[in-house]
Amino acid sequence: MLAAMLLISTGAFAQSGETPLKGDVNEDGKVDVADINAIIKIMKDAGGTSGETVYYYYAGWTLPTISNVDTIINETYPTSSSDNTQHPAGKKTTSKSSFNLASVNLYNSSAKTNYYVLVPTDQAIYDTVFGLQMGIDSFTSQGTITVGTQIHTIYKSVDTTRNIGSIEIK
Repeated sequence: MLAAMLLISTGAFAQSGETPLKGDVNEDGKVDVADINAIIKIMKDAGGTSGETVYYYYAGWTLPTISNVDTIINETYPTSSSDNTQHPAGKKTTSKSSFNLASVNLYNSSAKTNYYVLVPTDQAIYDTVFGLQMGIDSFTSQGTITVGTQIHTIYKSVDTTRNIGSIEIK
């Protein structure tokens, strides 16, 4: 009898609007499956703070960080010491895609050095000449950064070079 009284009084509070019902996420006066769906939606939408999902792709000589990623994806490099045309080192997109440097070699006029590649974590770097995924013999992982709601992996080339080319992220 006491349990029935408690349930009735809790229902009355939830419907009267005097006290919010614990667990009533969608504020419909009941705690049910709709509240679980509301929680899943909140989690999927990153707490309601995210807009579109954004993916970053980058290959260049600057180490990507959370604070510089929006700047470095706009870096440009020539394809050779005699090329005056500047080519982009990265891109920011709302759809997961590929980033292909096979048609454009990026050239570093400063020095022969290691370069970095930033890729969404569930994508990989491929050698476009042989079509094979490039592994630990070509790159070492420098960890991950979360940009927006997406986790991205940073790779550093094992070898030093002045040219970045023949790679594709997909």
